[in-house]
Amino acid sequence: MHEILPSAKTILIAGGGPAGTETAGEVAFLYPNAKITILSGTSRLLSRLKPSVSEDAESRLKQLGVEVIHDVRVSSVKGGRPTELTLSDGTTRVVDVYIDSTGGKPNSSFLPSSWLNERGYVLNDEKTLRLTVPKTEGIYAVGDIGSYSTGGILDINGAIIPLCSSIHVDLASKINKEKVTASTGLMSYFSSKNPTQPQQHYVKYMKDTQLVPIGPKGGVGQILGWKIPSLMVWGIKGRTYMIEKAEPRVHGEIS
Repeated sequence: MHEILPSAKTILIAGGGPAGTETAGEVAFLYPNAKITILSGTSRLLSRLKPSVSEDAESRLKQLGVEVIHDVRVSSVKGGRPTELTLSDGTTRVVDVYIDSTGGKPNSSFLPSSWLNERGYVLNDEKTLRLTVPKTEGIYAVGDIGSYSTGGILDINGAIIPLCSSIHVDLASKINKEKVTASTGLMSYFSSKNPTQPQQHYVKYMKDTQLVPIGPKGGVGQILGWKIPSLMVWGIKGRTYMIEKAEPRVHGEIS
């Protein structure tokens, strides 16, 4: 990809989420002579954020020369380079570089189909992370395979304690051979004082939060539903994309 992009004359990016929008901005900044198109796949870019943020993102991409097309998706891909694309509106395009930024697909094909929703994600309760499928007692889903998740790392971090809490309560029920209510837990079995151990529920504590750099000098975003200035997006994420945090996070050195 690094070898082909500098000489590419036409580049098409599929996906109007953060990954696609960021990619379009970076590629357009680095290769201003290429014709770059992004297909949002919906009615606007960054559809989980406020419309005003979407409009700002589209304006910034257009300033970089990016063609933004809505409500059109890639239906099929043929060939290598150049690549022939059939679009959902019935048209075809031949491009030098095609970048699929429509997001990851759940690796769930090995699971029973009755456990999965129509998109292949495991059906689970958004608060307790237990499967919501009959006869699946003691089975949980955490991370972006679960239907509760929007695919971000925060959905994993914030789910660990509620997951352990659900296991805690369920094990207590097994030990006692009777149903333990959500307001009691494993410690009530071992302690004569019978202390209360509330069931911890998963909460999207960073709900409606996304930071999307567009080019190296700024971007768009919102935190807890509040739109934030471009300079803040650059300061928090755009400078390094938080790459320096990846290894220590994987090793559990930061939470």
